[in-house]
Amino acid sequence: MTNAKRTYTWRCGCGDLTFKIRGEPALNMNCHCHSCVAYARFVDAQSEKIGGDGKGTSILSEGDGVAMACFWPDQVKITRDLASGRLNFVKVGHDGKPRRSYAKCCGTAMMGAEPRMWALNRNCIFEEDADSSGDDVLRRYEPEDKVCNVMKKHAFDPEKVPEPSADTVGFGDMVTFFGVLMNPLGKKIEKDVLETFRPSAESTVEVVPITWE
Repeated sequence: MTNAKRTYTWRCGCGDLTFKIRGEPALNMNCHCHSCVAYARFVDAQSEKIGGDGKGTSILSEGDGVAMACFWPDQVKITRDLASGRLNFVKVGHDGKPRRSYAKCCGTAMMGAEPRMWALNRNCIFEEDADSSGDDVLRRYEPEDKVCNVMKKHAFDPEKVPEPSADTVGFGDMVTFFGVLMNPLGKKIEKDVLETFRPSAESTVEVVPITWE
């Protein structure tokens, strides 16, 4: 159950793409699979090219996994007008699906969206606090519980994956993850919003080469 009283801000590295999130993530995890990490490294390199100074916020965690926070559809307050035309799309391998994205403005990894789930860059989530003068300040979100490092056996270097870890996805996380995706009665992301997280006919889809097979 989400905490409806708490509101977070998702903010790209340069601050041009910003939106609100209401309540706690349904799931936090650091994914170490080849595809997710290769996407993250590719986007970090693109960020250097876009701004020349790497203003984009990396999605990589301290342990080199992808810091992901998953939310229910109605938690993320983003509109078609806000997101339309502001994302570049990425697929891993020529046969992959272009489900991952990053912000055009600064190269911040966004991650992606499925009909019943938002999967977002956790490093871009901030809490709003008041300082001693009463002004609002942003403080990066930190999960209260330890985040599991999943997909260890599919990591580039499994021995370096920090604890707690799981070879694939932990049972509890798996139940939450597939419950979000497969729940036929759950709410869906509005169709016109979801379309902005899919490339159009005019979009260029960048390909991350597969180098680990």
